[in-house]
Amino acid sequence: LLMLSEEGAPTWPTGWVPVEEPPEDAEPEEPEEVEVEPEDDGLEDDEAREKLYVAALRQVLGAHRGACIINGSFFGDLDDEDMGDELKAVRSLHNLLIKGLRIPDLVIILRCKLSVAVRNSIDLDAADRRYEERLAAYQKLVEAAEE
Repeated sequence: LLMLSEEGAPTWPTGWVPVEEPPEDAEPEEPEEVEVEPEDDGLEDDEAREKLYVAALRQVLGAHRGACIINGSFFGDLDDEDMGDELKAVRSLHNLLIKGLRIPDLVIILRCKLSVAVRNSIDLDAADRRYEERLAAYQKLVEAAEE
């Protein structure tokens, strides 16, 4: 169901307005460079930061919490090359569990080859077909433009 204004133009709910395409003759705008400020959590040293992480873990995984499943990669930035090794060690789940005295009863590590994950989640044949269709359409447009 499409809502129309009095003039007959589509009326979009707040936040759903489509992005307007720039005119073809307009020059592309260069994206502004945004300076990323270093994360400032107000803590001076890694020891204070580690105590904060351990206290937070103990609060979340307190005696009130029953059995639970934890995604061990919840600190996704541990793969960041710019982060120092000391900070990575402080933020590792293993370290936090030990120092927070919350040793798990059972640990299950799931591993999957990337090729298997892709094959199970993406229809590669359909992707190849769509690519070939779009490539053929593009080549037709190029030929038509050259004529």
